Amino acid sequence: MLCGARSCPWNARNVGRNVMNSQTLDEKVPMYVYEEIVDGRKLTEIINTTHMNAKYMPNFELPPNIIPCSVLVGCNLPYELAHDHFAEGTVGCRDQKYYRVLHDIFKSPTFRVVVTEDADCVEICSTLRNIIAFAAGCSDGMELNENTKGGIIRRGFLEMLQFVDVFYPGCRMGTFFESCGISDLVTSCYANRNRKLAEAFVKTGKPLSELEHILIPGHEPLGPVTAELVHHMLKKKGLEDKFPLFTCVYRICTGDYPLHRLVETLIKAREDM
Repeated sequence: MLCGARSCPWNARNVGRNVMNSQTLDEKVPMYVYEEIVDGRKLTEIINTTHMNAKYMPNFELPPNIIPCSVLVGCNLPYELAHDHFAEGTVGCRDQKYYRVLHDIFKSPTFRVVVTEDADCVEICSTLRNIIAFAAGCSDGMELNENTKGGIIRRGFLEMLQFVDVFYPGCRMGTFFESCGISDLVTSCYANRNRKLAEAFVKTGKPLSELEHILIPGHEPLGPVTAELVHHMLKKKGLEDKFPLFTCVYRICTGDYPLHRLVETLIKAREDM
């Protein structure tokens, strides 16, 4: 039996369809869902009875073989995917015997899938991009130009490379140029809840804790959380100065740095990482 690791509605719909057409997989696909109350009903109950995710994608029906269970939900851009616009993804799996089945259950005519054994790099790229997306949102909130956002993406990508090299040696350089790396990073800096949160943080001056519940209820914005965790890792090795953008985002989130330090960081950052 195949289990859906997250309740992304588009992934659930796509996986459900592919599994129904498979000759080798059990037709039933459990989907793990963070339990929430929507209009007085449990979200799992709504999905089980209506085959729709009433909160996050209310207008798209899930296949009947999708069965929700309860755990945390991940993040993506579900509406673009649900409308069958082109997208691509990277699956990290250390066991090559599962490559084909993973590829086949996620693929669709408009969704390109690459499976790699470089699972650590895939996951770390997905995590670190939240810090950079937050920085991009700060730039948007300050109404800086696109060149500045481009500089944030470039610098952030460099620090992603260096962070993985320091803490996860042995990862493949090519993985950064798959969709989990540069593609996801760029998309996140333009259409990510961390970007949205940071923009509102700058424009309203309200605390992050307050904005989280207003802008993205039911989700935890991973930019500030990731920035804090990464900062602790860097501090243990005395590497804060080697990762100026990551450090700057952390200190903006804690209130230790004013917003203008973001541009100063881009100007003064050393390239000999």
